[in-house]
Amino acid sequence: MRRNIFKKISAAVLSLTMIVGMIGVVPAAGHAANGANIASNISWDYFSVISYDANGNLDSHSGHVAGEDGSRKHPYCWYHALTHINTDKYPNGQVAGTDFATEGWVAESSSSSARFYAKNTGWDGQYNERDGSLVGDNQWGLRMFTSAMNVEKGRSYTLSFKYTSTLKGKKTIYETDANGEYVLDSNGDKIPKKDEKGNEIQENNYKKHINVSVINPANNNGLEFSTTSGCTSAGFFVADSKVTDPQTVTVKFTVPANYAGSQVKVQFALGSYVVSYPDELAMTGSFSVSDFKIAAGTQYSVKYTYGSKSYTKYVNAGAKTSSYVFPVKGKTFSKFTKNGSTFSLSTPITGNTVLNCVYVNTPKPAKAKVKFKAQKKKVKLALTKIKNCVGYEIKYANNKKMKKAKTKTTTAKTYTIKKLKSKKKVYIQVKGYNYDSAGQKVYSSRVLKKTVKVK
Repeated sequence: MRRNIFKKISAAVLSLTMIVGMIGVVPAAGHAANGANIASNISWDYFSVISYDANGNLDSHSGHVAGEDGSRKHPYCWYHALTHINTDKYPNGQVAGTDFATEGWVAESSSSSARFYAKNTGWDGQYNERDGSLVGDNQWGLRMFTSAMNVEKGRSYTLSFKYTSTLKGKKTIYETDANGEYVLDSNGDKIPKKDEKGNEIQENNYKKHINVSVINPANNNGLEFSTTSGCTSAGFFVADSKVTDPQTVTVKFTVPANYAGSQVKVQFALGSYVVSYPDELAMTGSFSVSDFKIAAGTQYSVKYTYGSKSYTKYVNAGAKTSSYVFPVKGKTFSKFTKNGSTFSLSTPITGNTVLNCVYVNTPKPAKAKVKFKAQKKKVKLALTKIKNCVGYEIKYANNKKMKKAKTKTTTAKTYTIKKLKSKKKVYIQVKGYNYDSAGQKVYSSRVLKKTVKVK
């Protein structure tokens, strides 16, 4: 089928079809054992531009919902967006089965296998809304995907599966010159070969590009593959129905520490790549996956202890752990020890580890050093940096006994007390403070006292 026989829906509607089942945020399950298959209880689902229920009505697998009105709040599904196109070529919209035909479904499945039957992989593409020109692939009209699986942030996983295909279609043979290059017409298009009756010559095509991806069901963003075997780094592989032996794909991915949510899905894009692979349109047959699993990567426990307190985290094998500090009143964290020896956080974790947290008394700041300068209705304080001091507490009043004194804190080098009465004395007390591991202030033992006459 040729590129110029159809038009596609708008980008706004396309974005709707990308949704593969939004879910709420679900708390992560407990720590999975090393090598555990987190896909052991999954189910399979699918999306198809054309998808009918037992009564011949459109169902939710096409993104259809009852009462669609095409508004921004309640837009058309992909199917109805195509039937509502209004152009010179399609004044009454496109016709299902003629102008678009993308249709398929999950025929059978278990937690470790699935067979997707494609009645027609279609010829969907992405088109410029202004001039109708073809601008890119749109393989999302036909896809198979898993239910959501719980994952742990920061952990690595290995996805592996075997696949076979019976997908088959037709591809057009084009004219070539003596050098094997395609001959182009005046519009820059390839010229199809024709038989003696003037019909385009076609031959069987058995190859279909398919994409596998691991996505976040909370936002549909894909996770990057760190290593791959049997596919490209972007998850593309070629299913050849002339190859009868199952082929294997293995990819490794890591869930980022700042991952949104706690689940992943795996999806296979089975629609057409009308720009990249135009010989693979309107194919029919099955794509089957077997021995599907996702193995949790090896992690080791790192247990932090202080007295009766403890905290455990899990770290990927060979990775470095991060710091963990218990809040202890009046104490400051000093170092980690392992089996009595100082432990550096730059050390790779190669086994279950217990780290003891060592604390010392939080050092108190020395007596504050301040220069006072009287000004009109205010006093300016110049604070000299002192050891173990992160800030200053300034208390002032108009009486020696500091009744109804006002208290201010600052971490700046200077501070100005304002709105004072001229020709009157102001009594000032300044002391430095530090923070302990509990976030509580630890003050200097000695307080600097000063009486200043305001100008």
